[in-house]
Formats: sequence, structure tokens, C-alpha cells
Amino acid sequence: MNTTRNVQQSSVVKGSVRIGIAPIVLLVGSMTVGVILAEVVLRTFGFSYGNTHMESSSVLHHVHVSDHRFISYHSSQEYGGHLVYYDNDGLRASPEATTKEEGTPTFVVAFLGDSFVEALQVSHEDSFVGRLEAAAPSGVSTRNYGTSSYGPLLYLLQWKTQIRNVKPTHVFLMLYGNDIRNDEAMTRIATYDQTGTVVSVPGPKQTWGTTLARKSHLLRLMNMVRLQLLWVWEHRDETSETPVAAFIEENPNINELTDRYLRQLVAEIRASGAALVLMAVPSKERALRSKLRTNEPSFATKVQKWATDHTIPYVDLSSAFYAAADDKIQIFFDRDIHFTTEGHKIVADVLTVACPKLFSQESQTENCVAR
Repeated sequence: MNTTRNVQQSSVVKGSVRIGIAPIVLLVGSMTVGVILAEVVLRTFGFSYGNTHMESSSVLHHVHVSDHRFISYHSSQEYGGHLVYYDNDGLRASPEATTKEEGTPTFVVAFLGDSFVEALQVSHEDSFVGRLEAAAPSGVSTRNYGTSSYGPLLYLLQWKTQIRNVKPTHVFLMLYGNDIRNDEAMTRIATYDQTGTVVSVPGPKQTWGTTLARKSHLLRLMNMVRLQLLWVWEHRDETSETPVAAFIEENPNINELTDRYLRQLVAEIRASGAALVLMAVPSKERALRSKLRTNEPSFATKVQKWATDHTIPYVDLSSAFYAAADDKIQIFFDRDIHFTTEGHKIVADVLTVACPKLFSQESQTENCVAR
């Protein structure tokens, strides 16, 4: 009798457990289906927001994901909405696959630099590299090697591992004030061969979470919303009168470390037979506040002197930027340090004047600052 009662009680308990688990299973299943459907819908309609466009590299610390595209955005919504695309070589390129010419180009122009050259803040067509690419005559091929947070050490390794074999005829290198700090940071984790030459800068270990965050369109969207809400919260007390151009601009001297990497890079490029041109990002602070232009030399001025001391052609961008700023043209974003569409147009215009045979279909002159 007791045995029968125990069996009946056990059956009741098991049934209750099954009834209690059922809603949980249903809820988890529904959420899983919802997540999958959301991912499918976002992929179908191309809502691929995100800023996880880098992956770790054993040699170059971090590189762009090849054949990767996403919609750019800024937390303050100051810019964004355009499609960013990296080609099969991991280079910023037009999202529209185009074949400008067939056969071997007469000139191969490589642009090196950090985020100012990469130009995620504007569309490829509005970037200075994109503008020059569109304006270039037949026989000229352009390649954008710009990568955020790179500096002369990584440019040197980039040249050895990615660029040299492409055999560029011209190399345009744009430097920025934080390059010095970047070099110091990368040198601390670099590896060397027996002669003391830097051979690699290993990046952080790639985690499954980082990979998932990059590949999942849903997680990209959620991260964008999170960052925008966070920005709104952090700036909740800001009014329209609050100055938004306040920033700390780095203006270091070119130290021994960066000088060594630059000299090695120059030697490598010259040995290849390519022509090198140096540029530097103009000072945003001095562009917006003209009274500061007579202070100590800007970083761009220091780069110009370094180029002169090493007999390297230099293209001055600062004069054109200062003139545009005086005419109330917005050449930098308010909250971001990078060039606006107008800023990129000025860079393209200056380079076209400096080297018309590369960047102007109407030019009849063979003059070029780089040749």
C-alpha cells in the first residue's frame, strides 16, 4: 500500500517538474528563434552596423578583415550611415566592384597612414584617396593602406609584408602627432631577430567573443545602440552653448625611436625605386584658433623640417586648411578629430596640384613633386 502511494507521489512530482520546465523551454526556444530571425532579417536587408572591423595579426598587431563591409557610425551621430568596405587584401576600397582598367598600370600609388587615410568617417567616394582614384587618368592604380592606430614602426612592417611586392611607383605617407606614442607602445611588445631588427608586433589573442561580435549583425546593432545611449548619458548636461571643440592635441617632437623607423622606411622605399612623398595632418587646434599659429612649431611643421633634412619631397596641407578654416569651411568634425568631406576634398585638391600627372585627367604636364 505504501509502495503504491510512493509511486503515485513520485509520478505527481515528475509531472509537476515537467510542467514547470515546459514554459522555460518554450521561452528559451522562442528567444532562440527570435534571435535567429533577427539575424536573418538584418543580413537580408544589409543592416551591418559595426566598428569591430579589425582582427589580430601576428606581425602587424591588427589588420582589417578582408572582404568585409559594415555601416559606419559615430556615437554622437555626427557622421555615419555610409557603407565601409575592405577588399580581399583588407584595404579600404569602393563598395562597388569596379574595374577601371585592364592590364598592368603605368603607376601604382600607395597611400600609407593611420585613421586619417583610412577615413571611416566619410564614404570612400568622399575620402581624399577615393577622390584621387576617381580623378586619376588611365594607367594609374591607387591603393589605400591606411589603418587606424598605425605609426612608422607598423608602416615599416606593412611595407615589408604587404606593399613591397605590389611594386608601387609612388608612396604618399601621412603622419600624425600620435604616431610617436604609437611607436613607443608597439616597440614594447615587438619581437626581434638576431640582428636586433624588429620582425613583428604580435597582436592580442583573438577570442571567440570578438569574432562573434564582428560576424553577428544583431550584436553589431546592439553595440551601436549601447554606445549611442552611453554617449547620450555621458553628455546629458551638455547644452548647445557647451564648447564641443575642446580636445588635447598631441604635438611631440620626432624622437630617436620614430626617427629610426622613418629612416629605415625611407631606405626601403628608395631601394625599391619608388618615389616617396611625406605629408602631415594639419593641426585642428591651430586651424580653429588662428592666434595659436604663431606658437611653437606644429607637428606638421616638424615633419616638414624632417623631410627637408632627409631630402624627401613634402606636401604642405596646413596652409590650405588654415585658409579654409578662416573662410568658415568646416574641415574637421566638431566632436571627432578627423577630416570632414570638405577636409578630404582639400587634401585631394592639394595633392592634385602637387602631382597632376597622377591625379588629373586634364593635366598636360609631367611635373610631379614625387618625380
